[in-house]
Formats: sequence, C-alpha cells, structure tokens
Amino acid sequence: MPWLRKPPLLLLLIVLFVAFVFVANAQEAEQRGALEAELSERTGDFLRQIADGEPKLAFESLLTDGPLRAESEAIEGLMAKVPDIHRLYGDCRGIEQVALRRVGDDVVICHYLYKCERFPVAWHLTYYRPESDAKTDRWHVVTVRFDTNLEDLDAS
Repeated sequence: MPWLRKPPLLLLLIVLFVAFVFVANAQEAEQRGALEAELSERTGDFLRQIADGEPKLAFESLLTDGPLRAESEAIEGLMAKVPDIHRLYGDCRGIEQVALRRVGDDVVICHYLYKCERFPVAWHLTYYRPESDAKTDRWHVVTVRFDTNLEDLDAS
C-alpha cells in the first residue's frame, strides 16, 4: 500500500490547509469586529451629543463628508424635531445598541434604543462604503431617522 508510506505529507497538507482557512477566517472576523466597534462608537457619540442637547453638533459630526451633508433642508428638518423627543418623552437616561447588521460588504444598519424618562425612541442609521472609499475604508451615513415604532426593532 503505497499511500500508507506518504501519510505524513498528506497529513501535513491537510493541517496547513485547515490552518490557512482558520487564520483567514480569524482575520476577517477581526476586521468585521473592528468596523462594528468603530461604527458603534461613532453612533454612540452622535446619540450622546443629542442627549446633551447638541443636535447641530451631533449631526455635523455624524455627517462630516457623506451624501446627507448636501441634504441640508432634510437634515435641518430632522434636527428641528430632535428637541421634541425630550419635550414629549423626557430626558435621555440611557442609550442601548439593539442591532448592528451587515448587508453585504458595504452596508451596515444600526438600530439603537434611546431610553427617555417616559418613553423610548428608536434611532435607525445606515452606513455605506462606496467603492471609491473601499481602499480608505471610509463609511458614510446614508440614512438617519428616529421613531417610536418599537415593534420594528424586534424584527431587526
């Protein structure tokens, strides 16, 4: 049986292949984890600025160079509604990430619970990495909104 004489070589090849796959998966998971941490921090900073009564600063920081920056009328309208959150539902007493989900390689959808004294508010943000920014790994906010449809959070 000639194949019995060469099992160390075959075994070595199998071990090397498994190690390669493991390392590749670990690197990809690490990169995804770093991205999720970065976007979570960015969104958390935005919501903390909202809670501190600084919606203009919050939106400016969040939308630094993305396509929504050009939608000034829509963003101004959204900023104008932010004080209503605190007036209707009370001060923010906590912020909780409910879901962060990747859709393909270039879209990340975030859902947050903005816990006010009388009622929670759901914030929804979508980040996108255009092909032109793939090398620099720059992510832009392409949607941002809030509502009180808490049942929708369960489906995310």
